[in-house]
Amino acid sequence: MSPSSSSFRYGVFLSFRGTDTRRTFVAHLHKALVDRGIVTFKDDVKITTGEPFPHRILEAIEDSSFAIIVISENFTSSKWCLIELRTIMELWSGNRLLVFPIFYGVEPSDVRKEEGSFWKPLKRHRRHPFAEEVPKWKEALTKVSYLNGKDPRKFKDDAAMIEDIVSEISTKLASMLPIDSLDVVGMIPHMERLGSMLNIRSEKEVRMIGIWGMGGIGKTTIAKYLSNQYYERFSAHCFIEEVWKISRTYGLLGLQEKFVSSILPDEYVRLSTIEHGRHHIKSRLGHRRVFVVLDDVDNADQIRALAKETSMFGLGSRIIITTRDRSLLRTCGVMDGDLYEVSCLESNESLLMFKRFAFEGGTPHSDLHEQLSVQASQLAHGLPFALEAFGLCFRGKDTIIEWENELRKLGTTPHENTMRILKLSYNDLAAIDKNVFLHVACLFNGDSILSVRNLFDNFEFGIQVLSEKSLINISPDGYLKMHVLVEQMGRQIVLQESKRRPQKQLILWDPREICKVLRHNLGTDQIQSMVLHMCEMRRELAIDCDNFLPLYNLKILKFYMHMDDKDSKLQFLETGDLFPPDLELRLLHWDAYPLTTLPFDLDLECLVELKFRYSNLESLWEGTPVLGNLRRLDVTGSKNLRAFPDISMAKKLEDLLMDDCTRLDQFPGYIGSLCSLGKLHAIHCPGLQNLHIDIVATTSGTRVPSFPQIQLKFPNEVEPVQFLTNLSIEGKVKFWLGQLEGDADYFSFDLERHIPYKLMMRPLQPRLASNCRDFDCLEIKRNNYNIECLPFKCHSFSDFPRLTRLNFINLKLEDIPPSIGELQALEKLDLSGNDFKSLPRTMEQLSKLKYLDLHNCCKLEALPSLTQLETLILSNCIRLRTFVELEAPTLPENQGIYHLLELEIDNCKNIQSLSHQLRHFTNLKQLDLSGHNFERVPASIKELSSLRTISLNNCKKLKSLEELPLSLKCLYARGCCSVNHVPYSRYHYLEYIDFY
Repeated sequence: MSPSSSSFRYGVFLSFRGTDTRRTFVAHLHKALVDRGIVTFKDDVKITTGEPFPHRILEAIEDSSFAIIVISENFTSSKWCLIELRTIMELWSGNRLLVFPIFYGVEPSDVRKEEGSFWKPLKRHRRHPFAEEVPKWKEALTKVSYLNGKDPRKFKDDAAMIEDIVSEISTKLASMLPIDSLDVVGMIPHMERLGSMLNIRSEKEVRMIGIWGMGGIGKTTIAKYLSNQYYERFSAHCFIEEVWKISRTYGLLGLQEKFVSSILPDEYVRLSTIEHGRHHIKSRLGHRRVFVVLDDVDNADQIRALAKETSMFGLGSRIIITTRDRSLLRTCGVMDGDLYEVSCLESNESLLMFKRFAFEGGTPHSDLHEQLSVQASQLAHGLPFALEAFGLCFRGKDTIIEWENELRKLGTTPHENTMRILKLSYNDLAAIDKNVFLHVACLFNGDSILSVRNLFDNFEFGIQVLSEKSLINISPDGYLKMHVLVEQMGRQIVLQESKRRPQKQLILWDPREICKVLRHNLGTDQIQSMVLHMCEMRRELAIDCDNFLPLYNLKILKFYMHMDDKDSKLQFLETGDLFPPDLELRLLHWDAYPLTTLPFDLDLECLVELKFRYSNLESLWEGTPVLGNLRRLDVTGSKNLRAFPDISMAKKLEDLLMDDCTRLDQFPGYIGSLCSLGKLHAIHCPGLQNLHIDIVATTSGTRVPSFPQIQLKFPNEVEPVQFLTNLSIEGKVKFWLGQLEGDADYFSFDLERHIPYKLMMRPLQPRLASNCRDFDCLEIKRNNYNIECLPFKCHSFSDFPRLTRLNFINLKLEDIPPSIGELQALEKLDLSGNDFKSLPRTMEQLSKLKYLDLHNCCKLEALPSLTQLETLILSNCIRLRTFVELEAPTLPENQGIYHLLELEIDNCKNIQSLSHQLRHFTNLKQLDLSGHNFERVPASIKELSSLRTISLNNCKKLKSLEELPLSLKCLYARGCCSVNHVPYSRYHYLEYIDFY
């Protein structure tokens, strides 16, 4: 069994040659260990010649978790050092002690080759009474020479090496705690799932299980927990940590030798080839039931060296592999059903883990420390390694000022150890994949793959590599999701590689740095991407063509702003050609572009996305340019645009967005022949009076504006169109769609896949009929709630089994059929502006439903128990009495079953027991209570430790703003006319207050 650090008296035993290192290296190392809180045995009593070896030293070795052996030039001249070494290596062979050699002034090869000055003293020992011990000392020296140790030459000085050593040992000692005696946060669900996958009782097969996930997420801890729980049921077991490091240091042969000596402690072998190693493993273990953990594997060859085939182990064996790279598990034959992905901790688990490291006994010193702990734990975003590292940063800090300073530091500066762990996966990437990773981290986190995929060479393969290596996740709907700390790490890499000189950065995203580069004309060929949020510019900036001429490797140029802020702070002085010759821009996005035409020197051939929203453009280009790569053209809000550009050669164009181009007066007839066009937006273009579009059979979809006359001509009215995947109609539409019946002002659908469907339309009042079983999104709405309109009729949802999004808005629906519970894929539901009094209990079965909007449902009185929701909008539900089932079990048993993050109940003045109901939402981050009649903030709000934003606007009877949680960042309290005074000093932790 591996040693447990809590079952021994000493954390570390120091073995060293006193005359070589006692007063220098070892003295500094010992002090650093003690300062870190590691109990260390260091013998300072000189042993004279002829004195028997002190028994207390042997006891200290046996009572230590870890032995550090400082092997120096004269190490072998001391028989006491050799006795210590032999004892240490015997314990190591029996998995009762971990060993950490430091080769100080000698090479590992000097230690193992039995020649040279290092080995000469052993010849003298042969004439000594200890002569019979010499062969055992030689064996111990050979074994230790193959262990993974430290080489001083790889560090700038001893201080750097000592810091690295102490940090590594501290981490390993912490991981050696007897996990089965700890209540490891979040471990029970892992054990339940993995226990089922391991199926320990079955002895009919060898099972190989892969545990994968991002760095620092707890894979090793989970594997240790499994090992401690199950190893005694097997005839042999081993846990090989940091397989990647052993392999890189000693090669695959050294890894095989380490494996054999760990699982068969009494056996020490010298292997000649990898195949010899596999054969030896199979011959010794092929008939034994073993439990093996290979931790932190980063190359498939490492698995093949130790477990190429399950036949290398006896029936009933279990092989567990932890890795950051899912692809290597699949390469080595681990089936998808045997892969276990480790996810980040939930917020309540994160807080619990943080407090265990931050406070002795895990209990905060005060309520204020508890609230600050919430903020600190949120910075780790559920990553266990970061929670431990952050918690230790606060350990021993008692004052609130110290905590606030540390919080501020962690919020602005990435934690060094966390970044080091996360960066290991990045270091293994190919250069082209590193480029993709850095761009996602700096620019595209949260964007859809479809919007980014054509901006980079080999992008889709690169994204797959990043996903396999746990650096990003791809959501089911195709969006890039990168952990916040991984994003921080990526941005830190860009800054470090440029030595924080913006003109040398691969990617520029900081408005201050971009303005500095442009204002002083500091651009270089090293800048590939420049993305400026113009709303964040501190002052106006005037630029001209000279600013861009040095940027001849620029691929992405994006100057954007919020569309409610039309005044650009970026001014352009037209003095000549804008871009350098042969510039291969792929994305050009310039909101409020000031010129009337595009730059004449702009090479359009490489452009993938061209975006000029709310520009001053009157025309785009003349003639018929080559647009072979253009996928997206967006000139929304360009009110001076008169002439439609010739895009007949844009055969790959997918999106054409021209809403609010008020002077545009005609569409060319070839639009329908653009075979890739999926979106056509041209709403609010009053100059367009008539539309005729021929939709060819390869059209992927279109959006039809609201015109006086609408004509859709299909290639064949008998055969259905196969490729239409989305359609939007704005106008008066009458429906006979499945079991839906009525009229509306707007209709749209989207499909996840292509389906056959048939559409019939007439001018002014189109009638729609369709096969709708494969609809992914369905939206039907009226522009406003009109009491004179007849209610829309919905008899059943059985025709829409695959819906993920459903919007029925202002339709005056009086009942929602129970069949809505059959929409098992539904994630977002908007039923605002309808007349039902309640919702069917079958909605409790919608396990994927995360978003529900019921605002302006003025007759709604109560809700079913929708614990799965993350966002709930109930604004202006004036008859609503309860949004939580009050007869549910009382707290604390029922506390925490709700997952709600955002709740809007403004102007819901009839809610009963508001404070009691709010107590159920322990994860709540945003809360809107505007327009209520209470005089004090509901008491339970102080218990909402994750709350970040609260709105109390127009609570006219509210007299006090006390009892707010310290996790709060934003407070909105306009129109609270009964509040006479706001003690701003009390709310120093708030980042934003809106009160007057």
